Amino acid sequence: MRSSRPPRTSRLPPFPDLRWEPWLGGLDEIPDSDQEAVARWWTDPEQNYRRLVTWVENTYFGGEAIPATYVDWGASALAACFGSPALFTKTTVWHPAVFADWEAWQWRFDQETSPCWQDVLAIQRYLIDHNQGRYFLGQPELSNAADVLSLMRGMDRLAIDLIGHPEAVERVIIDKVRDKSKARPTDERG
Repeated sequence: MRSSRPPRTSRLPPFPDLRWEPWLGGLDEIPDSDQEAVARWWTDPEQNYRRLVTWVENTYFGGEAIPATYVDWGASALAACFGSPALFTKTTVWHPAVFADWEAWQWRFDQETSPCWQDVLAIQRYLIDHNQGRYFLGQPELSNAADVLSLMRGMDRLAIDLIGHPEAVERVIIDKVRDKSKARPTDERG
């Protein structure tokens, strides 16, 4: 059981409109035309942390409920790591289709240089470093092979490919996505 009423001990204001809880609070205050601010809202570690703390301190976690969070950029941040640039909006993060030909497509993912991967890790590290035992932190939403491919190829084209070119789809899932989705942070924290 969970209530968004602030506990009596909270010194923070009640959490914003419940339609935006917990992660979308504050986006309604950013002008639609300010895409930089919208992207920063999603990617800035400190902003993510402040929203998390506001949510945790203004939510009653009754029974067996516990405060827990993870980086969730829409259907799959992993698609952005593979080359489908994240399009940050005020209601979601989307990843556009980026390839038209199975044979010509080249997977590109370098944990050290991928802007998306580095943004996700920066948020995770910041939340870990500032946790002080107040919440649980899960792994980022990286999704599965089919979701990643549906974004990178386009859902409609992938559906047609499953009928017309199933061997190409299977090859990419088995040979590429499965191995690449096992990416792990490479610093001293493991």
